Amino acid sequence: MRHPPAATGRSFRRRPRRGLTLLLCLFAIGLPDIYLRTRVVLNDPDSSAGELGEVLLVDPALTARVLRLANSSFYGFRARVETITRAVTLLGRQQIHDVVLATSVARAFSGIDVELMDVTRFWRGSIYTALLGRIIASRCNVLDSERLFVHGLLSDLGHLIMYQKIPELAHQALETAQAEARLLAHVEQELIGYDYTQVGAELLRLWDMPPAMQASVRWHMDPAAAEEHLLDASILNIAALMATAIDAQDEAELYTLPFSADALQVTKISDEAIAELSVEAQSHLEEACEYLLPGHMVGASVGA
Repeated sequence: MRHPPAATGRSFRRRPRRGLTLLLCLFAIGLPDIYLRTRVVLNDPDSSAGELGEVLLVDPALTARVLRLANSSFYGFRARVETITRAVTLLGRQQIHDVVLATSVARAFSGIDVELMDVTRFWRGSIYTALLGRIIASRCNVLDSERLFVHGLLSDLGHLIMYQKIPELAHQALETAQAEARLLAHVEQELIGYDYTQVGAELLRLWDMPPAMQASVRWHMDPAAAEEHLLDASILNIAALMATAIDAQDEAELYTLPFSADALQVTKISDEAIAELSVEAQSHLEEACEYLLPGHMVGASVGA
């Protein structure tokens, strides 16, 4: 497999006119007020679970999702969780942030007309990547492994922008990558001048997301370039590539995926563990989709 030189910058490389137009379009995509209000409370070290619960109660749909998560097999709390304040206390601030962010991102893009993309398939694949990210992080003894769930969920975010603004080019890159058995990001760099990891990371920067999230999304196809965020990017490298095999409904491909050598060395994930990771993630997929996706998106297979 031919690998072009890695990008040297932390943002977009020198852009053709299409890239500059795309970058300007990113400014028009904002997150819902519910996320912004939630983040204000979460950033206040003196705020209480009750105060956070009051913010969430303004959004009944989001409240229901948080309660479904608290009562899911993910956590296995013995007693049923019936109040939002109790759910906030049990789940913790990081998990609440991630659920609100995931819901907010889906809403931010819900009105976008995306050509040549199955949006349901996209989000289910992203949730599968998120599950793998969290599972791998746990195996790597990452203390705050939950945050890798949202990193994985947003790892392919750039493609939502690209399929909205340059659908023909994005689709051409995908077809070329598949025909030539090459990494999609490398083909996009050659054909378009930037790739989906750059677009996604730039959007996260504009949303003022944590540097670790920006770095893992930007560098998950080249983890060594993530420097101090090498482990996060390595975890996402394995999770994202595994998701492509499942999306193609070819589990045999799991054992021939072009994982980064750095990612395999850092995570110490073996061939035997790959199958275990896939089974564990798929066992939680439907439940995760139920609390993150709108009802009409729940039920299809990842690769449908």
